[in-house]
Amino acid sequence: MNEPEMSIRPAGPDDADWIRRRLVERWGQVEVAAQGRLFRADLLPALVAFDESGILGLVSYRFDGARCEVITLDSYRERCGVGSRLLEAVGTTALEMGCSTVGVVTTNDNLRALRFYQRRGFRLLTVHPRALARARRLKPGIPTEGAEGIPLRDELELEWDLTAGSEDSKQPGWVVYMLKCADDSLYTGITNNLGRRVAQHNQGKGSRYTRARTPVTLVYAETAEHRSQATRREARIKRLTRAQKLQLIF
Repeated sequence: MNEPEMSIRPAGPDDADWIRRRLVERWGQVEVAAQGRLFRADLLPALVAFDESGILGLVSYRFDGARCEVITLDSYRERCGVGSRLLEAVGTTALEMGCSTVGVVTTNDNLRALRFYQRRGFRLLTVHPRALARARRLKPGIPTEGAEGIPLRDELELEWDLTAGSEDSKQPGWVVYMLKCADDSLYTGITNNLGRRVAQHNQGKGSRYTRARTPVTLVYAETAEHRSQATRREARIKRLTRAQKLQLIF
């Protein structure tokens, strides 16, 4: 089927009823659990795809600093380019709002979503092991088995770099890391040379915090495409409680 002649518009107050109805049809309820949080998707900013025949699709999203996060994306007419057009519109909106990345979270069983997003410029950022067990505490209706009988266990976070091609994106790869200090505290930082940086911490040259808490041990690391992405992820990890940080590690 050919791609329909469609338009994209922001959702407005008159869309509230059908948006709630569609979210319940597709997601079981209007609440969506992701990364340990529960979002009311019907209350978030949204974009609507439509043509002369009616509504074709919906994407809801939120802003977190310089990052835009897609919360739900639904196409009501398959294989017509609806999802791609909605993602493009989100990217444009994110740039207008000063964002540099668009992120999305999916589950380990959703092979279709992984294929869809990666074909459209998203890259796998990190895997959150056993995240669905935590999500069920917020949304008990999440099933234990997903598509094709695959156990629903993990969340996969993908990201689209809207600044691709900029000088920042051409810098060497960066790493967000976490250290366990001698006093059992946790330290989070970023580097583009992990081995050297850990050695510097143990030599008392890494940071003021770790200088008095050596020796330190590397307990967690995840890659980032560029420094600005690593800095944002570092800030998010630092806002976590100790218990939440330990969930990342173990």
